[in-house]
Formats: sequence, C-alpha cells, structure tokens
Amino acid sequence: MFVVIFTTIFGYLVATFLNVNVKWSGVLLALAILPWALPPFVNGILWKFVFFSGYGFLNKLLIGLRFISKPIEFLSSRWTLPLMKPFLAVGITSTSVTAINVFDEIVALSGYSDLGKNILMESYLTTFTFLNFGKGSAMTYIVMFFALILGIFYLRSLNKEVEY
Repeated sequence: MFVVIFTTIFGYLVATFLNVNVKWSGVLLALAILPWALPPFVNGILWKFVFFSGYGFLNKLLIGLRFISKPIEFLSSRWTLPLMKPFLAVGITSTSVTAINVFDEIVALSGYSDLGKNILMESYLTTFTFLNFGKGSAMTYIVMFFALILGIFYLRSLNKEVEY
C-alpha cells in the first residue's frame, strides 16, 4: 500500500514538474526515464545505495536537512484532487499491478529474507525452495486474479468519460 501511495504522489509531482518549461527540462526528462531503461535488478541495487542505513543518499539528505538526527534503517525494519481523479485512478491502478508483480527489485534489495516479501516472492519460495508446487501455483493464480481485477479497473478508467 505504501508503494502505491508513494509512487502516485511522487509520480504526480514529477509529472507536474516535468511539464514546466525550464532550462534543464531535457536533462530532467532523461533522468526521469532512466529507471525504465535499466534492468530491474540493477535498478534494485541502485535503490539499495539510496536506502542504505549508514551512508545511503536518503539518510544523508534527511540528516543534512535536519529532518532526522540519526540514520534510519530502511532495509532492515518495517515501518483527491477532483480534476486529477481520472489520471490518479489510472496511475494507482497501474502502480498496483506493477507492485504486485515486483520480484527482481526485492531480491536485489533484501535477498530472499522475510523483510520485503510479497505474495509473488512467497509463491516463488513455496514452489522452488520448498517444492510445494500445488500451493505455489495456487498462490500464483491468486496473484494473476488480483492483477486481472486491477487490469479491468485500469482499462475501464482509460475509457471513462469525464465531465468537468
């Protein structure tokens, strides 16, 4: 849930900022596209450097801005805009489908530990580590079912006419 909310808010802010004509807009657009150009595993490793507890970029930034006094261990602990409604619906649905299917980034960030485990990771471990093929395939069908439901909402939100 955190991933969906954060990605929607952050994506909206980045899209709004990239829509402003500034001197550096080409560079900023290239930086925004860069994560899509990288393989998921490499992307996960780069984010690991951002979230690393002692000297990660995010901790240095938050300490430098005096939002926190000591580093946060991100990887070792758990922790309505009317005119934008159609776009937010599409973004939330798309991000939800993507969040359900995240696998490579989780393995790159935290390995096969229980910390970042989602249902897809649990399905993989059940099937290939514990060799419980029945339960693992049933879990995969559950993932596919939820992705199908979200996909239907996504397609409906794309074709929905909006009145302002």
